[in-house]
Amino acid sequence: MIDQKGVSAIVLVIVLLLLLIIGGGGFYVYKQKQGQNLPQATTFDNIDLNEEVVVFLFQTVPRLYHRVVLLNNELALISTELERIDELEGQYPSGKRIIDSERTLWLKLQKSLNLSVQSVRSTAESYYVAYMVNSEKGSELISENIGDFVSEIDSVLQESSQETRRLKTVSSQTLMERLKGLF
Repeated sequence: MIDQKGVSAIVLVIVLLLLLIIGGGGFYVYKQKQGQNLPQATTFDNIDLNEEVVVFLFQTVPRLYHRVVLLNNELALISTELERIDELEGQYPSGKRIIDSERTLWLKLQKSLNLSVQSVRSTAESYYVAYMVNSEKGSELISENIGDFVSEIDSVLQESSQETRRLKTVSSQTLMERLKGLF
């Protein structure tokens, strides 16, 4: 037979487990909702935007936010490639002519992307200000102009990705290796 103390202990353990499960579930839901409202990156290495503007783009103009992320990634790839080319030039000065032609290609592409970044920055900030002053008129301004603006950015990104495609490495990591990399 189970005595009164044994039953009380079992009930206490069950109640504690239920509380832990409910608390964990609530925390999980909270984190999921918080993650949906804030972007993974609020600052970029190659694009100078205020965090408020980045969060605004993520929440209000996600198409433009996505393009900003892509522009930043393309610029990071090009910057890394230019550094690699500079190292090669130091190691192999006899290949200067080949290196110079490749550097010219990357610098031209970087300049094109930087022009697009300047345009994105000014447009994103004007969208942000217009929306903060009057959300209705700001939304109207965004919806009227966003299609053409995104198309311009896409054409620059397409031109860039044709060159940077060869720089991108395809990962052959397994799911477990990627999960380990997260932690």
